[in-house]
Amino acid sequence: MPLTTLDYLAAGAFGLSLVLLYQRRTKATPLPLPPGPQRWPLVGSLPSIPKGVDLPIIFSQWGEEYGDVCYARLPGQDIIILNSYEAATELLDRRSAIYSSRPSQVMAGQLVGWENSLGMLPYGERMRKTRKLLYEGMSVRAMTDLYPLQEREAIKFLQRLLKTPEQLQGHIHQTVGSSLLRLTYGYNVEGVNDHLIVLANDAMAMFSIAAMPGAWMVDLFPFLKHIPWMSFRAKAKEWRKLAEDFATIPMDFVHEKMKSGDGEPCLTARWVERDIKGKGNDKELAEYNKSLVEWGSSALVLAGTDTTASAVATFFGLMALHPEVQAKAQTEISQVIGNDRLPTYSDRNSLPYVEAVYKEVLRWHPIVPIGLPHLSTATTDDEFRGMRIPKGSVAFAMIGNMLHDPQMYPDPQVFNPERFMGPPEDMARNPENIIFGFGRRRCPGINVAHSSIWLAITFVLATYNITPALGPDGKPLSPKMKFTRGVISYMQVCGIMPFIATDYLVLVGTCVFLLVITQQRRIKEAPVPLPPGPQRWPLVSSLPLIPRGVELPTVFERWGKEYRGVSCVQILNQPVILLNSYEAAAEILDRRFATYSSRPSQVMAGKLVGWENGLGMLPYGERWRKTRKLVHEGMSTKTMVDLHPLQEQQVIKFVQRLLKTPEQLREHIHQTIGSSLLKLTYDYNFERVNDPLIVLVDEAMTVLSIVATPGAWMVDAFPLLQYFPWASFKSKARGWNKLLNDLVDIPMNFVYEKMWAGLAVIAAGTASAVTTFFAMMSLHPEVQTKAQAEIARVIGHDRLPSYSDRAPLPCIEAVHKELLRWHPIVPIRFPHLSTATVDDNFRGMCIPKGSVVFGLIGNMLRDAQMYQDPHVFNPERFMGLPESTERNPENIVFGFGRRFGDSGRCPGVNAAHSSLWLVVAITYNITPAPGSDGKPQPPKVSFTSETISHIKPYKCTITPRSPKAVALIETSVLEI
Repeated sequence: MPLTTLDYLAAGAFGLSLVLLYQRRTKATPLPLPPGPQRWPLVGSLPSIPKGVDLPIIFSQWGEEYGDVCYARLPGQDIIILNSYEAATELLDRRSAIYSSRPSQVMAGQLVGWENSLGMLPYGERMRKTRKLLYEGMSVRAMTDLYPLQEREAIKFLQRLLKTPEQLQGHIHQTVGSSLLRLTYGYNVEGVNDHLIVLANDAMAMFSIAAMPGAWMVDLFPFLKHIPWMSFRAKAKEWRKLAEDFATIPMDFVHEKMKSGDGEPCLTARWVERDIKGKGNDKELAEYNKSLVEWGSSALVLAGTDTTASAVATFFGLMALHPEVQAKAQTEISQVIGNDRLPTYSDRNSLPYVEAVYKEVLRWHPIVPIGLPHLSTATTDDEFRGMRIPKGSVAFAMIGNMLHDPQMYPDPQVFNPERFMGPPEDMARNPENIIFGFGRRRCPGINVAHSSIWLAITFVLATYNITPALGPDGKPLSPKMKFTRGVISYMQVCGIMPFIATDYLVLVGTCVFLLVITQQRRIKEAPVPLPPGPQRWPLVSSLPLIPRGVELPTVFERWGKEYRGVSCVQILNQPVILLNSYEAAAEILDRRFATYSSRPSQVMAGKLVGWENGLGMLPYGERWRKTRKLVHEGMSTKTMVDLHPLQEQQVIKFVQRLLKTPEQLREHIHQTIGSSLLKLTYDYNFERVNDPLIVLVDEAMTVLSIVATPGAWMVDAFPLLQYFPWASFKSKARGWNKLLNDLVDIPMNFVYEKMWAGLAVIAAGTASAVTTFFAMMSLHPEVQTKAQAEIARVIGHDRLPSYSDRAPLPCIEAVHKELLRWHPIVPIRFPHLSTATVDDNFRGMCIPKGSVVFGLIGNMLRDAQMYQDPHVFNPERFMGLPESTERNPENIVFGFGRRFGDSGRCPGVNAAHSSLWLVVAITYNITPAPGSDGKPQPPKVSFTSETISHIKPYKCTITPRSPKAVALIETSVLEI
């Protein structure tokens, strides 16, 4: 029987009850928890984690802030952070009976498949048997036979460096991998790119990412693993194949060699002979042991390869930075061993300074800065130093903090091997006792790591000098030592960064699962069909059809063209209606304005950034009606008669500025449009190009264009995200909100009224059409010539045009209209919201209640049935008798319905008309700018794809039409 909505709600209520009971229980406990970051109900310490900072770094910071033991709470999990060696020893060593298990890591363990590897096995029989296998192969006695093998590989390393020193990193990995692969599988590596070396490196890099604390939401919310569309599942499937290959491919090699009888003695062959073949007919036990051997062998190679290679690579960087340390170590080797032979592992006790260098390399940057987590298996809360450790807690040993503890290692950031010299009682604590873990989870491969790193360091010091590389100027370049993120931290040698899953948004998407299902069922049950549109799938609706990297407005325009007239798109739980024709928009938005005059809530642009009080975003209601009334009073046709002289003055100033600095065209346009609107709205005067208010207006409009773009912000689809304190968009929203408040508040110092009404007018104003005009005139000189001829014929050469000349200049009017049509400033209008309480019927199609409706202005103005050759810039289409002309674009570009008053147009339409028309009428000769060869280079016209579409930067040449025009412009100063 399928689960119903009530079932899910009941489950959620039950889970919430458990959380509240848990929190009540913890409050009733007499012992305090260890100190730590603030905790909130349900989300625990999550709000204290900055966005974009890895959890291990946060744990390290908390450890430094709250002392050697601190407590944090993540959803569903208590975290204990051990910041000192003493605390880790006391808890993880002396209480190993209850702190030796591992928590289940869903991503790295269950999904990727590392759950059978020793490092992730929970404490139990399998873990004990695997550990016993490895200790047998890695014991001090067993290592006696391994040292000669490691020495041979170290010599090969020196030989490879002699031939190709530039391949240092590859040689390090080959050397370390060769020793371990030969010891474990009897496999001889054939080169730097040997397939098993590459497989081992890839597997270890993948493990380092998959096992990093906090990197995967599925580790915090395990139920996500059952959601089939989660993005991490594809990554886990790919990585699982890699993990399985590394466990099985080397084993297959051993079996083949054992079958043919020509294999080298190795640990795996010995284990196979004893634990698999030696079990006779007990197939179940043999299969169990086979799995133990597979994963035990792979763990030995895997754990040793990257960790050892990381330490050796760090050694090279440190020697280049500290030549005095290198020289002292080389002197010791020469004095003790001489120059007639290479060192061997038997020389280790005779080289105390080399030993000190080895220990300081391990300490200065630990290979594993944060140990793999320990899980408390206690059945009751534990007491530690008078503090309570909740049962089921996960404990992290902060190895990096311990090895940089100034009380244990003075000047811990300084690389100083001397700290490990002198009498034992004066030496600093041996870092080997820290970096390889604690308690029963201490790394069994410690002896292999010791000898591998020591031999590599000693052999290199005995034979090579390590110096900084030379720069282009021939001077030494000190290496910049940077380390990767992940469970294993090693020196970066390239710009490749690991993939870290921080996409918590899919979690929220899952939370709206039921809402989507409910909406889709309702739509399916509609009595009349929906408008045509793209295919819809269960749960995800039309989302799979949105190409990655393509903005939603662009996709809407494509769908509008494909399905014509009216189309319907389902975006998760939201039905979206696309109006692709003027007739459909007029019928729905104009004639049914009572239903379609509100706005949907845009969380990012409205609530967070603050545009919710701007006229364009106000929902239909009392505040919207009053604001619209204010704006219409100031922008009516009657009022504009008194304002036209003001606009004419600003346009004259514009042509005067162009006369002096035509190369600042874009700045002059913004200043002119902004000055008109600010003078009109706030009676604010200014003269500078970069006046603070002009800059503020431009920045605010840029922000609006970004934040109001449909589909650009996940918080608009999932409003719950606005309450996530660490979400990255919130910091952007705070900065943009301050900018917007400045735009509202600062002009109010000049006139204390019409605050948001004035802002709505400014927001409606734009310089985009004017900037486009200059580009189009440089591309179409024939249009420019015809318009200039009309001005000369009607007005003459003794004065500049004024707005009263508009009617006798039909060619100028046609250019003005074609500019509006050819590329509309807002290709997709702000959305309208259906406030109907029932579904609406339109032409026999269902418009679901609550639909969001978009008028695709760009598509309407490029409709081939309404405008012949719509992609051609042709003002002639608006010339001739009224009945033969094509539809006036002013009736489209400024919106529909009651949103824009009884006229159905933007309340700032009159101001926009007059400003644009005056610039078109009062201007210069505009030609393409010359290229590098001196020939004219027509501008390449392209536009941005945001809410307000701006032409991208271009170049053109602007010159006065004649000496008479220059004099006319200059003398007009007296009239201002």
